[in-house]
Amino acid sequence: MPCILLFIQKRIVVLQKNENVVTRMENQIKTVNTPKHDFKNIAEARSWAKKNITGEYQNEDTGQMIKVSNAAIEKYLSEKAIKKSINLDTHFSALKTLPQIIETSMLQARRPDRDNDPNIVEIQRFYGKIYHEGGIYPVKTTIKVIRNEGNNAYSYEVMKIETPEKGAWDRAFVP
Repeated sequence: MPCILLFIQKRIVVLQKNENVVTRMENQIKTVNTPKHDFKNIAEARSWAKKNITGEYQNEDTGQMIKVSNAAIEKYLSEKAIKKSINLDTHFSALKTLPQIIETSMLQARRPDRDNDPNIVEIQRFYGKIYHEGGIYPVKTTIKVIRNEGNNAYSYEVMKIETPEKGAWDRAFVP
């Protein structure tokens, strides 16, 4: 029973953190209008991104410069990264406006590197939002702060906001 209770407590903490993100997104984070992409495949998206979005962008929330490199673009368009987004179409569309997403996102969390890499000062999570085809979607961007290199964009994912069904929390506490 304590394990289940601990699990439920962790879920509540996660929910509370997510509610704070949603509140900040609704009230403070600018929405980036993201039109539909015109990429025919991943290779075309990769080629376009390497020509058009590599560079440094200043985040309005922290003032820090965030670098988008060719290596980051490879990560963005990996199968693993694409699967984390809501769908391929929205992931590709967000790629077209990624510089604006980086600039307007807000820092929500900082943590040490899981692998304890001595070159990584910390991992930062930024949240932004996009308007795409009639819906507003949160975008989580992960930044690696690397010693002697600065702030390197590592990944992004377009998420779907999910709310628990009515009464779900009441049923979770029934013995």
